[in-house]
Amino acid sequence: MATLTDDLAGEYRVLKQDCGLIDRSERGKLALTGTERKPFLAGQVTNDIEGLTPGGGSYAAFLTHKGKMLGDLRVLDVEDDEDGPELLLDTDRSTLQALFDLVRRFKIGYDVELHKRTVQRGLLSLVGPGARAIAGAEDLPGQEHAHRAGPIADHAVRLIATDVGVDVL
Repeated sequence: MATLTDDLAGEYRVLKQDCGLIDRSERGKLALTGTERKPFLAGQVTNDIEGLTPGGGSYAAFLTHKGKMLGDLRVLDVEDDEDGPELLLDTDRSTLQALFDLVRRFKIGYDVELHKRTVQRGLLSLVGPGARAIAGAEDLPGQEHAHRAGPIADHAVRLIATDVGVDVL
């Protein structure tokens, strides 16, 4: 994997022909656990969350009760995590507090627990045609947001398919 420099054309070439690394650890990350995590979140976002299966994911938007968009997020259905089954939510840092407040406000009456994961988990994006080979993710399903647990250099990580490579969470 090549390293990025101040040469913009060179950086672009690396991303198009090899594999580049982008640190996106600043993104906000939350997790929902509990037996009603899917029905609860399905009522708060735009896409079909209840239809997710373990190892799958979806892009969605979260809304106010009046339908105003607050932000977007990636939702991953995780069954093989050391913390047990959860929905892992990945959003822009600028909308993290709005998502946190929305979940906290509307989870009353649901068997749902909210967990902060931003500080505990980094996020690296491997971008380019060599991303899967470098991440050891050649067997990762092709559809975007498909994911699985896997080790990288003796660290437990989650490998997530993206449209341009692999995210390592």
